[in-house]
Amino acid sequence: MTEDGITPEHPDFSTAVDRRIASIIYGLNDLVHGFDFTRLLTLYYHAYRDGDDEKRAQVARWFRGEYDEDRGAARSRCEHYHYG
Repeated sequence: MTEDGITPEHPDFSTAVDRRIASIIYGLNDLVHGFDFTRLLTLYYHAYRDGDDEKRAQVARWFRGEYDEDRGAARSRCEHYHYG
């Protein structure tokens, strides 16, 4: 994020990363699961930043396609869309 003049120590760094992710992959929102991908990539970043290994593993499982809709994947995805 140095091109924006924001270093990782800056209080607005996390917000800048969120905006950067959204701007780079904005076009994916129109594709099937594109919105989910954008949201989950941001969620993965937040989990990485916060050291939340369980949440990172959940997002990674979704990326790998390991969720079965019959077992409640949609509910699981939606429950983890909040940011800390």
